[in-house]
Amino acid sequence: MGIITHRSIGTAAVQTLPMVWLDIETTGYDRQSGGEICEIGVYKVDPQSLQPLAQLDLKLRVENPRKRTEDELSFNHYNGFSFAEWRDALPPREAITQLNDFCAGVSLWGWNVSYELLWLSSYYEEYQLDWRGDYHWLCLMSAANFILRPEFASGAIPKLSLSHVGTFFGLPPEPNPHRGLTGARYEHAVYEQLRKYQDSR
Repeated sequence: MGIITHRSIGTAAVQTLPMVWLDIETTGYDRQSGGEICEIGVYKVDPQSLQPLAQLDLKLRVENPRKRTEDELSFNHYNGFSFAEWRDALPPREAITQLNDFCAGVSLWGWNVSYELLWLSSYYEEYQLDWRGDYHWLCLMSAANFILRPEFASGAIPKLSLSHVGTFFGLPPEPNPHRGLTGARYEHAVYEQLRKYQDSR
């Protein structure tokens, strides 16, 4: 039970499974300090053509047990949380269940995928859900750090961040405020450029 599982979803190689790009927005560093997942963006693509297949954009109801202000809940002034925009947000259990169903039979990718794993683990344990995707969680940040090591060494990319890597590849910046789905789509765009870069070497 839970998200950290080695349960098989079949015999297909992970490279052949639909790719899902995941970006989670939160209202804090962790649940222990009162933080909650407030938004989940998911972008599914074909693993060979990289063409989009489907997407999911979920806002989760924020319980706000510590009665923090709207500004305090807009974590690092980054995700632009507002009570008005989240008025019709889904109950967290319903949103996590939708995510789980959407991710059945996929390989999951993210920029710093350990962050998503950390957050989702606590919700999966609380709701007693089993992760329906492949147990390999693949990290774009680790791949970029390896493939682009000459660019980091030369200073062409000054920092290991999604935005800096995107800028190096000539991608336009994400719009503000940051949103989960735009983050997931941007991760995919960076991955496309990273594959082209690697293929050209």
